Amino acid sequence: MSTTDEPGPGELAATQVKEVVAAAQAAAERIKEEARRVAEEELAEARRAADEELEHARRQAIEFDRDTRREANRIVDEAKREAAATRAETQRAVEGRVERAERAASEVLADAQALSEGLRQLGELLTEQGERILREVHAAHRQMQADLKVGPGRPGAGAEPADLPPAARERPRPGTSQGRERLDVPTWVAGQR
Repeated sequence: MSTTDEPGPGELAATQVKEVVAAAQAAAERIKEEARRVAEEELAEARRAADEELEHARRQAIEFDRDTRREANRIVDEAKREAAATRAETQRAVEGRVERAERAASEVLADAQALSEGLRQLGELLTEQGERILREVHAAHRQMQADLKVGPGRPGAGAEPADLPPAARERPRPGTSQGRERLDVPTWVAGQR
């Protein structure tokens, strides 16, 4: 070492190196702090962007859910309207068929009642006609028996009962084919005796 206080070139260089290293370390520390600050800002910005994207996605999901529900409700309402219209149309068709069936049943019943009344009247008429025919046959039979007992030329041969109908008063003339005809009584009359 020299006797003077001046540093030597080596010391001077070492001091300069130390200063450069200190300045480099300080610059590195500033760069590191700046990088950390920038990274934190970028991270915060990324978080804000992610939060915004998440909120946007949430709003879209809510809107999509709302739209989906609205569309589903619209479809359900439309299906209900169509079902109600179909139900009303079916009800009208069924009521029309029932009304036509009731009308047809009433007509058939009226026809059956008219037919029944007609058959009842026809039965009464046939019964009256049958009884009249039976009376005439009985009267004709009595007249024939009376004619057979009296005979032609006998007293009372020309007498005709007043209660006989005109058809029964016409007696067959002797020698004609009418005198030989046999009067067949129908089977339904035989049951009346």
